[in-house]
Amino acid sequence: MMILFDVGNVIMMGDHKRTHNYLQRKYNIDKAKAERFYGQEYHDFSRGKISGQEFCDSLRKILNKQITNDELRKAHDIHIYKFDDDVIRLIENLHQMKIRIGFLTDTNIWQTGVEKEGVDLEKYAEPKDIFRSHEIGMLKMDDPFPYVLEKLDIPPSEILYVDDIKEYVNLAVSNGLTAIQYLSPDNLRDRLHRMHLFS
Repeated sequence: MMILFDVGNVIMMGDHKRTHNYLQRKYNIDKAKAERFYGQEYHDFSRGKISGQEFCDSLRKILNKQITNDELRKAHDIHIYKFDDDVIRLIENLHQMKIRIGFLTDTNIWQTGVEKEGVDLEKYAEPKDIFRSHEIGMLKMDDPFPYVLEKLDIPPSEILYVDDIKEYVNLAVSNGLTAIQYLSPDNLRDRLHRMHLFS
């Protein structure tokens, strides 16, 4: 059995409204424009289709403000507000139990930079079992599961997928995986215990 974890809002907690509020407060950008920060251009950035520079250039047009690259990255990174130590400890325990761990996450080079400062995923998973959207060219909305299954080379029935977003839980199930929606560390621990994956 392998457990494949999402990272955003399972291990690394974030809220896009923090970025929106920062832009409104610091740069007097109206709410509608601030909320476009995480739009189509961000999706392309997170697919690795455009560079950080290209993302910044597009944001300056969207926001209609000459904000530096460093300030735009700060506005982005502010949406990440903590790492869940309870979930990290749970993953560490599963790793010690010799359960194969993997990660599938929607992310970009900026977000991955913050991730690596807060948690070393390679302590728990082989690099080949870590799938970041900007490295594989697909977001979860693009259905990366066939690609991931091919790379993992194990039957989908032997994989448990954990994600906070119900839509992606359903997508995993439609690809033959077992999947559960992440709600809290205690709920996850209880679900794994009931599946005889955690004592």
